Amino acid sequence: MFNTPKISLSEFSDSLRNLLADRPLSRPFICRGSPLDCQVMLVGFNAATPMQAGFLDFWSDHEGFDFKAWQQAYVAERQAKGKAAHSATRRNLNRLQTAVTAPNVSGSAILETNIFDYPSANKKQLLKTQQDTQIFDFLLHSVQPKIVISHGKDANQYLANRYQQQVNQDNWVELTHQGQTFCWYATSHLSRGWSYDKLDALGQHIAEKLS
Repeated sequence: MFNTPKISLSEFSDSLRNLLADRPLSRPFICRGSPLDCQVMLVGFNAATPMQAGFLDFWSDHEGFDFKAWQQAYVAERQAKGKAAHSATRRNLNRLQTAVTAPNVSGSAILETNIFDYPSANKKQLLKTQQDTQIFDFLLHSVQPKIVISHGKDANQYLANRYQQQVNQDNWVELTHQGQTFCWYATSHLSRGWSYDKLDALGQHIAEKLS
């Protein structure tokens, strides 16, 4: 477990705003309400599509992140471009969120984030100057998740390198680094190859780990 006390939402917000001051395009994370209530962190490589609406448009220093308002803006922007309301990844992320928070599962809300907080259409378009992990590191230490789930080859490999592990996909591994202990689960990218049954099963596994 994490050895340091959790900060308050007010302290979290102050630090987050300072980090975002010179990062106008940042998409640091998505969650429902306070990120400090999340016991599960879902980690990708970086967001694929920038949004016109900024992160702070949906952030409250007292309530946390307004997921409902964000999703409405997300859908509106995609539909304005002639796209489907949800990408395959977003659809699967929503299903996993529902599975983890279902009454018969009794899990915990998921905080969705990425190794790198800047969006880009693909990995090659992510500038070197945008490849720092300040936001990810801040979230890991302040949220103190019990479970970290990485999805996709690049996110999986980053965490494997960081914690000097092999990628042992679809298996639970306990990691400890700088006084932090959590369960890590590396899996395939949520954009493809996932049925709702498979997502529901992962949600159940998460709940079992949290119980």
